[in-house]
Amino acid sequence: MINKCGREKFEEIEKVSPKQKKIKTKTHSIKNYHQPLNTHTSVIMSELSSFLKKKVHVITSDARFFEGILEGYDKSTNIILSNCIERIIYSKDDEEGENQEIPLGVYIMRGNEIVCVGEIDDELYKSINWETLKGHALKSTKNPLK
Repeated sequence: MINKCGREKFEEIEKVSPKQKKIKTKTHSIKNYHQPLNTHTSVIMSELSSFLKKKVHVITSDARFFEGILEGYDKSTNIILSNCIERIIYSKDDEEGENQEIPLGVYIMRGNEIVCVGEIDDELYKSINWETLKGHALKSTKNPLK
């Protein structure tokens, strides 16, 4: 039997054994009951839905920087980007390094490697000179196994 909240309710049933001993057993029925879970993953999922079909920047746990149009995602926060490019931006100290823009096309990213997804502000984006932009390297977010 299922109560109003959708949780399983157990009923005790008395059964008589061949030796006339009373044995209590529990039986239950399972109802296909779905409700949204209030978990960290569901919060992330609802936030990603507002970015669908929009241009986004993605930062990964190994400090890589991508941009593209968010085409889809799943419950594990794996994402699909179209017109994806990876930007390699060198630090101020690295005089030899020239910023790079690597076209990737359609790109699938694993959710466990994604640190941040953010919508691109078009006005700000157009004002940035990506060829001359310099910055400091991001620190790693991964914890090394010992």
